[in-house]
Amino acid sequence: VVYQEFCVNSQDENVRSALARVLFTYRLYCDDPKIRKVIVSHGALKEEQVYLCTDKTAYISLYTRDAAVIFEDSSQRRYAGTVDYNIHSLLDIEELAPKLAKDGLRYPGMLLHTCGEYSHENQVTSENIASFQAVLGQEVFREDYRQEIRRRLLMYYETNMDNRNLRESLREMDFRGFARVNKSLLITILVKQDMFVGAYDLICEYGYEGVEMSILLRLCSQMILNLEYEYEEELLLLTEYIVKNGIYDEVLLRYLVKHFDGPVEETLKLWKRAMGFGVDCYQLEEKILVYSMFTRCYPAQGLTVLKEYIRQGGREQVILAYLTFESYGYFVGEKQVDPFLFEALEKITEKGWESDIICRLALLKKYASENNWDPKRLETAEKILQECAAQRLKFAFFRNLPRELLQFCQMEDKVFVQCKAGPEAKVTLHYFVEDVQGRSEEKVEPVKERYQGIYNKEFVLFYGELLHYYFVIERKGKTTRTEEAVLAVEDGETSGRSKYQMLNAMLKMKEQGREKELEVMTAEYVKREYQVSALFPLMD
Repeated sequence: VVYQEFCVNSQDENVRSALARVLFTYRLYCDDPKIRKVIVSHGALKEEQVYLCTDKTAYISLYTRDAAVIFEDSSQRRYAGTVDYNIHSLLDIEELAPKLAKDGLRYPGMLLHTCGEYSHENQVTSENIASFQAVLGQEVFREDYRQEIRRRLLMYYETNMDNRNLRESLREMDFRGFARVNKSLLITILVKQDMFVGAYDLICEYGYEGVEMSILLRLCSQMILNLEYEYEEELLLLTEYIVKNGIYDEVLLRYLVKHFDGPVEETLKLWKRAMGFGVDCYQLEEKILVYSMFTRCYPAQGLTVLKEYIRQGGREQVILAYLTFESYGYFVGEKQVDPFLFEALEKITEKGWESDIICRLALLKKYASENNWDPKRLETAEKILQECAAQRLKFAFFRNLPRELLQFCQMEDKVFVQCKAGPEAKVTLHYFVEDVQGRSEEKVEPVKERYQGIYNKEFVLFYGELLHYYFVIERKGKTTRTEEAVLAVEDGETSGRSKYQMLNAMLKMKEQGREKELEVMTAEYVKREYQVSALFPLMD
C-alpha cells in the first residue's frame, strides 16, 4: 500500500524507476524443506533467474503467465510439477503497469509484460508500439523472440501502412532483421511510406522475388528520378525485370532507352514500347542498327527503325552502313525486305552518296523483278550496268532486264548458270549440250567467284540446244552437289532483228520446214553481214 500510495504518484523519476523494477515481485511459499532455490524461466529471455528460498519463502519476479517455476534442492536436483507452492503478487500489477509504462520505462521485465510471450502475446497498438520496438534493442531477449516481435510489428505496420505517422518508427528500424521475417512485406511498407532508399537497399541485398509489381514499379520509378537517370547497375537490372513483365511507365522507359544493352530483339521490343510513349529514341535506334550489323541479325522491323532514324536526322555513316547491310541480305541472302529499302536506295543514288556497289545491285535486281520500267529507271539501270561492266560483274537476273539494256551491255545472246556457295568455296561446273544431232561430251570446268559467294558462267545457246548442268561445291571440308538443271533458248529469242535473234529464227524455221521463210531470212542475214563488213572493216 505504501508503494502504491507514495511511489506511483511521486514526482521523483528515481522513485518511479525503482517501483518499476519491483513491480513484478511475487512472494512464493513452499512447505518442502529440501528446496533451496527457486528458478524462474521466461522463454523470451536468454537466461534463467535464480532466487534463494529462505524459511520456505522466496521473492521472485514473474513478468508473464508463460513463465516456468522450477525448484532446486541442495543436491542441485530440479523439480517442476512435484512441489506444492502458493504465490501472490506484492503489488497491483494490472493497475500500476500501464501507468509506469507511459513513463517510457524500458526495463526487460516491463517490456516482456507489455509485449507478452509466445502463448499469450499482446497486440501492438499506437500506445505500446514503443515497447515492442525497445525489445529489439535489448540483448537479454532471445533472438527467436525478437523475430516474433518483428513479425508482430510488421503486421501492425501492414495494417497501418498508409499512416504517415509510421515514418519516424520505421527510420529507427533494423531493416535486415525485419527482412528475415518478411522481406516482401517490409519493402511494401517502406515504399508506401515513401522510404524508397531503404526499400531499394533491401532489394539490392535480398532480391525482389515476391514483391508485387506495382510496388516495384513505384520504387523503381522514384529511384530513377532520385538518381536523375544516372546509370546504376542494380537499378538497371530491376528496371529490365519490371518492363519484361509488361509493367512500365515513361520514367522506366526513358531510363532503359538511355542505358539498356541487350539482344537486338529485346532492344526492338523496348523501342516499340518507348515509341508508344513518345520517348526520344534516337540513340536507341542507332544502337539497334549498329548491333544488328555487328551480330549479322536481320530484325523484322530493322528498316522501320532506320526510317525513324533518318527522320530524326541520323548520321550518314550509320544510314549508309545499314542500307548496305540490308542490301546484302536482299541481294545475296534472298531476304524479303520492306519496300522502304528501295526508296532509300533510289534517294542515295540520286543524291550521289558514296556507297557500296551492292546497294545499286540490290536496286537493279528489284527493278528487274518488278519489270515496271520508266525512263528514270532505265537511266539509273544503265548507269549501274556501266559500273558492273567496269568491275566485270554479271548475274543471272540480268536476263530479266529490258532488251535495250541487254543490247547496251552486249548480253542479249547470253544465258547464265549460277549458284551460291559462300565465300572461298571451290566450285566445279559439270555440263553438256544436247541438240537434234545428239549430246556433246560432258565438260568439267572450275568456276570463279563472281561476287560475295555467287558463282556463275555465261553461255551462248541457240534454238534447239539444251544445256544440262550441275555444280559440285567444296567448302569447309564438305562436298555437295546441286540437282541437275536444264537451260534452253526462250521463245522471245526467236523474234526480233538482232543477229542472234535472226539465227535462232532461222533454226526454228528449218526445224519446222518453213523453207521459203528460211530463204528470205537467210538472204537478209547475209545482206546485213555484208553491210557490217563493208562499213566496219577489220583493221590490220
